[in-house]
Amino acid sequence: MGLPMLIAAVPAKLTGWVSPAKYTGLRSDRPVALIAYHMEKTGGSALMKWLHKYVKPEEPRLTSLWDYAHTFCFFGFYPGIFPTWSRHWEDRCAPGSPGRLAWETSAVAVEFHAYTMRRFWDTLVPRLPQLRALYRERNGSLVTFTLIRDPAAHILSTYRMWPPHVRIDGSKHVTPFQDWLHVASGLQAAVLCVRIRNRPRNGFHNPDGCGLLNESRRRLETFDVAGPMACMQSVLLGLSRLLGWTPHGQLDRKRLHWALSESLSKARPSGVSVGGVLWREARAYSALNKLNASVRSALRATADCDMHLYADALRRSAPLFERFRSVGDEGSRTCARRELLRVEAEMHGRSQAAERATIR
Repeated sequence: MGLPMLIAAVPAKLTGWVSPAKYTGLRSDRPVALIAYHMEKTGGSALMKWLHKYVKPEEPRLTSLWDYAHTFCFFGFYPGIFPTWSRHWEDRCAPGSPGRLAWETSAVAVEFHAYTMRRFWDTLVPRLPQLRALYRERNGSLVTFTLIRDPAAHILSTYRMWPPHVRIDGSKHVTPFQDWLHVASGLQAAVLCVRIRNRPRNGFHNPDGCGLLNESRRRLETFDVAGPMACMQSVLLGLSRLLGWTPHGQLDRKRLHWALSESLSKARPSGVSVGGVLWREARAYSALNKLNASVRSALRATADCDMHLYADALRRSAPLFERFRSVGDEGSRTCARRELLRVEAEMHGRSQAAERATIR
C-alpha cells in the first residue's frame, strides 16, 4: 500500500484551530483510521505528540486528529452505524469545514482516554466488524491500537504521577511505596477493564487486584496492535506501515525523536507541586535499580499479574514488527523480540523460584 494522497479540498488554514481537535482542510484518496486506546503511563502522550506532527503543513498524513474530548466527532462520521451519535457532529470537529466530513475521503486518528474508555468498549467495539467492512470495501486501513508497558516500570511511574498520601501533623506525605503496593497489582489490567480508581489515600490503584487478569487478556486481543512502550520507535514505524504510510526519511526520524524525547522523560506529577514534599518523596522511587533488595522483590511480586498481559502483547507484536526494522535492531531480533525473550526468561525464573520455595 502506498501513501494516501492528500488533496486540497478547501484552503487549509492552519491557524485558528480549536485545540486539540485538528483539521487540515484536505481529503485523502482512500479512508484511513487509527483508533488509539490511551492507557495511563504507557506512552500515550508520546503517540499523540507524534500524531500532531501529521496535521502540520509539512507533508501532512492526517486530515483530522481528535483527542478524547472529541471522540463524538469520530462516531458522527458514521451515522448509519452510530445513528444516535449523528446529531453530535459540531463545528469544532472540523473548524472551517462547510459541514460534516465524509469518512470515505478522510485520514483520521482518534484517542480514547480517561472518561471515554468505557465508550470505546460499550459503543465502538461492538460495531468494529461493520467499520472494518466499510474500510475493506474502499481499500482503506483501519487499525485499533494501544501501548502497554513493562509492569514494574509502569507501577513506579504511576506511583510518582499520582502519589498516594496521608496527612501527618498538618502536612501531606506520601504513603510508603511498599504499603501502597497491595493495591497496585494489575493496574494495566484494570485500565483495560475500566475499573481503575484514583483517590488521594491510595493514589491511582486497582481495588480488584489480579481478579481482572482473564478479562483484560480477552480485551487485549481486540486490538490489531498492542505495542510495547519499550520499543516505541519500532512500534510507530510499524503503525505507519500498517496505515499505508511510506517513510518520509529525515522528516519522519525527526518526528519520532521529537515525540519520544518530549513525552517519555518529562512526566510531571498530577496535582503535586514540583519541588514540594510529595514530589520529593515520590521521586525517591525513580528507577528499579535504585531500590533496595526488599522493595525490588515486593515490586516484582506485585508486577507478576500484569506481566502475563505484557507477555501476551509481546507475543503478538514481535512477529508483526519483524518486518518493520528500526534503528538499534540487531541481527534477526527486533526490539520487541528482545523484550519478549527478556520477559519470558524473567517469568520462567520466578516460576522456578516459586517451585523451589514450595518444595522447601
